[in-house]
Amino acid sequence: MARHPWGGIRRPQTARHDDAHPIRTLALPARRARTPGPATLSNTTGLQTVRVVTVVDHVDRVYILAARLRLICGDVAHDNFEFGKTGNVIAILNPENGRIESAVGGSSARYEMQPVTRHPRTGHELIGFEVPNWPAVRELAICAAQKFMPLRSIGWDVAVTPDTPTLIEGNVTWATLSGEARMGDIYRSLCELADTLQG
Repeated sequence: MARHPWGGIRRPQTARHDDAHPIRTLALPARRARTPGPATLSNTTGLQTVRVVTVVDHVDRVYILAARLRLICGDVAHDNFEFGKTGNVIAILNPENGRIESAVGGSSARYEMQPVTRHPRTGHELIGFEVPNWPAVRELAICAAQKFMPLRSIGWDVAVTPDTPTLIEGNVTWATLSGEARMGDIYRSLCELADTLQG
């Protein structure tokens, strides 16, 4: 049997469009899913997701702009970062292979980002960790981006579950890429794409 492109979850019939949530595709209870690979880093049963940002270029080719793994570091059931206020960590991934290249967390002393090399709670080394089933994660995000044309850029939240990656939701407003060293290049590439699309 062929693997369902939406990770075994029924594709929604409609996407919700409103000011608060421009597009919310799928949602799972945060306490029910477990990410087996990243869970070993955080020692948590909370859902830790990968945010995969896709862009569709002027000839409708999909590519991955950026990827990050949100790690739970405290006694919370969610991986929200909120500019470091939750105590969680954002790990910046190589979009090609899913390996952690760097990570950032919030500072308890000041409102700023600071580099993190080990998980604050477990002490596990972060740099070099590879998200399991990364090719399938990429494939799922690219498939979802194709289904939601003509939207050009969406940040997909994906859970790496034991059987297959599962799409949680899509975000048109996918926030700033905190800690992303390539942010300047990413911004310039988006500006160039916008100029090309506008003709």
